[in-house]
Amino acid sequence: MEAEVKPTEVKELDSLIHFWKDSLAEHRLLMSPSAVYLVEQTIKSLETLGNLAADGLFMARLSNGDWVVGKASYLYQLDITHDHHADPNLSISADLAQAVQAARTKLTRAR
Repeated sequence: MEAEVKPTEVKELDSLIHFWKDSLAEHRLLMSPSAVYLVEQTIKSLETLGNLAADGLFMARLSNGDWVVGKASYLYQLDITHDHHADPNLSISADLAQAVQAARTKLTRAR
């Protein structure tokens, strides 16, 4: 059974992104540089989540610090004694952006 991304979930993320962008634009001059940085990182993270949801992907952080990204319509049970780097539905990388790009590439080839 394929899991579907609900349009309301993506709209909620879009609303949060717009809220933080508007808040940053309005209050940037009153914020400390560290607060600006944190808000910018929050926006970036929300945009990443929105893109993942729209593409039907999930992401999770592994205990060793790596990121795993894969097709959200599958249930996974990852056995740590096996190498999952060759799994056609998963991508694992220390960098989240690389893991997302590799997962998109793998899933595009599988279609």
